[in-house]
Amino acid sequence: KGGPVTLGATVGYGEQDVTVMAEEDDDGEVQINDIPYTELVEAIRLSASLTNCDVRRSEMSGDGASRLSVAVLAKAKITKFNEIPISEMRADSFAKLDLSNQNIGIEGSFVVGHLLPT
Repeated sequence: KGGPVTLGATVGYGEQDVTVMAEEDDDGEVQINDIPYTELVEAIRLSASLTNCDVRRSEMSGDGASRLSVAVLAKAKITKFNEIPISEMRADSFAKLDLSNQNIGIEGSFVVGHLLPT
């Protein structure tokens, strides 16, 4: 908070230190690592402005992946998750869903499975 964030830096996030895995991009987004899934789920739940979330490199599984997917699906403002076009899927406005080479992860599979028409 409050200054430039550089690759490899350790920054405070909540009550924990995390490592910056990528420098700030053109959108002002910064990728961080080592956030417990419980804190990530809570941050998503409380965020009023989050529209895009990408945790593809987290290697999340089990309860963490399940809880994260539930939090993402509960937020109508999220339009993209792990490169999954959630807004288009919710509106059923896509003719083709190509997720090849996207590595959407287990949490992404849960989201896609929930959003696919039955």
